[in-house]
Amino acid sequence: MKIAEIRNLFPNHNITLADDFEITGISKDTRDIKKGDLYVAICGENFDGHAFVEKAMEKGAALCMVSEDTDGENIIRVDDTIEGLAKLANYHRQKLTKPMIAITGSNGKTTTKEYLAHVLGQSMCVQATYGNLNNHIGVPLTLLSFTEEADIYIIEMGMNHLEEIRSLARTAQPTAGLITSVGRAHLEGLGSLDAVAQAKSELFDELNENNLAFVFVDDPYISKMNTKAQKVTYGFIEGVDYRATDLESGEQKTNFKIQFNGEEVAVEISLVGKHHVQNALSVFAVAHKHGQSIDGILKGLESFEINFNRGCHFEKGGFVVVDDSYNANPDSLKITLNAVNEEYPNHQKVAAIGGMLELGDAAIELHEAVGKEARGAGFSDIFVYGENAEKYLDGFGYSEEEKQKRFFDDHESLAKSLMSWRKEHDEDTVLLLKGSR
Repeated sequence: MKIAEIRNLFPNHNITLADDFEITGISKDTRDIKKGDLYVAICGENFDGHAFVEKAMEKGAALCMVSEDTDGENIIRVDDTIEGLAKLANYHRQKLTKPMIAITGSNGKTTTKEYLAHVLGQSMCVQATYGNLNNHIGVPLTLLSFTEEADIYIIEMGMNHLEEIRSLARTAQPTAGLITSVGRAHLEGLGSLDAVAQAKSELFDELNENNLAFVFVDDPYISKMNTKAQKVTYGFIEGVDYRATDLESGEQKTNFKIQFNGEEVAVEISLVGKHHVQNALSVFAVAHKHGQSIDGILKGLESFEINFNRGCHFEKGGFVVVDDSYNANPDSLKITLNAVNEEYPNHQKVAAIGGMLELGDAAIELHEAVGKEARGAGFSDIFVYGENAEKYLDGFGYSEEEKQKRFFDDHESLAKSLMSWRKEHDEDTVLLLKGSR
């Protein structure tokens, strides 16, 4: 981006650089700033970026964006640097002409984003959100990292309050939207499932008549969402554009069929659980609607391997370990507990579970419900850590004496207890790790 463009975007400045000088990157952290970058001074919970403006200049920043009085040359002054960052990102987005797919949802959005990037990457140049940079800072930074060399873009959007997804969508202006699920996450900030659904639906609200909305019709909230976009439906019930049928699960694999346009294809994925089939089905629908060949899509679906602490399997310390420690909320826990039981029906199962956050007044009830779910899913023992985690034990049905041996306030003690437990049990044991890393 040239200085002339930035001058036009932000008239309140003291830029002395030449109009044709080119800004080569954006940074909010002086630890990774590069010569020629624009440094954005953001006020966070634990720091104020304005304290590092001088350091940013010393390390080679060409410009600094601030919202406080700051001495020196090449300073852009705005009322709010996060809004300034979004304005910059939206300006850059106008230059990008290829499709932009936005993904949000209470569960599964990052996995689906990674899955879709892998599948589309079989034949296209894909640029996508790195990790989970999906909030009011991460989305603009992601947009600013996208280049015109890509064939397609994938951007993930997260939220914890109403109007956040709408703001992100207006910045990113996606050409397609996918909502993976509406679940009991962020209840503390939103209050109810209806409010969560309203917050997620903001993505569909911002799509226009020329865009695509991928609708998971099995979800009663998503199926009722309004949009001006062209709806593409998918799910497990009859009458949808893309339907998954004949699910059969084995150890670390699931076979199923996809029906669409009068055709049927067989699929095998190296993941277990109906939620993973849903993710794969949505990826198939998006990839197919964006012109990808059936053979290429199937190759991508079958070769995708999950990572990022999202259900990866390994052996350690005598356990088969299922590491799903990336995040935890009531719905993802219910899904994961039952998926482990489905995958390992003949193994003894034990779980180490961290407390769930941002549940508001429903926290105690929801922790107890998860404990009850673990018992129903065939787990013989659970060990817990963190805020409200002792309520898991109540739901599981432990006595007071048993609860004292299974609740921990530090990870080391929990780990030692698990290893002692392991020595007293059979070889065929699965340990689920579930929490927020």
